[in-house]
Amino acid sequence: MKVAILLTATVGCYTATVPAPVATPPAKVVEPVTLFSGLFGHDRTQRYRVTLETSYWDDADPAADAKGNVNAKSTMEVMCAVDVTKASRWQTARVTCDEDPDATQRLPVVDALERLYVTDGASLWWTDETDDDHAIDAIMKQPPKLTVHPVERETHGDESEEGFGSTHAIVADGDGWCVTDDAWGGDEAGSSRCIGPQGVTRVSRYFAGGSTREETAVLE
Repeated sequence: MKVAILLTATVGCYTATVPAPVATPPAKVVEPVTLFSGLFGHDRTQRYRVTLETSYWDDADPAADAKGNVNAKSTMEVMCAVDVTKASRWQTARVTCDEDPDATQRLPVVDALERLYVTDGASLWWTDETDDDHAIDAIMKQPPKLTVHPVERETHGDESEEGFGSTHAIVADGDGWCVTDDAWGGDEAGSSRCIGPQGVTRVSRYFAGGSTREETAVLE
């Protein structure tokens, strides 16, 4: 009985000590650099190195190699202006290019560089040309070309006829992403467009039939 009284008194006099909370400094917020931020950042001029490579067979040509192929390669510089417009629901970036004044021809890949890009912040579209707001709304109702968080994938077109087919793919490319389209059916042809934090980083086109032709524009 004495023990019980002693224990009761001890418990009644006990005071728990709770440690003071340690203040945690707020986490530093870092604004992420998204896939589209460079393309729609600001008005600017960018330089592209354009390369044209061709090859055809003519073993009677003095320039032919040991297999009878005549190969040629040339390069030029192209300056492209990026004009950015920001609206309430979307942003656009129009790319227009001035070709090397010494060039004897305007390459299709330079025309392919020139596009109007549209984003709502989460998705990306592009089209040949339009400044009409209604047309931009219509474009944005279509499936996007890219999203801000792409996933690699490849889809195949109709391949029911032997020797004919096509593919559409989204593939990672360093810190950017490329959209590629290829088709075959006797001849082969394809194109690719790559987007990265710097904007449009590469555009290419190729054809392979009786001869081959590859045009590539790379951001410098």
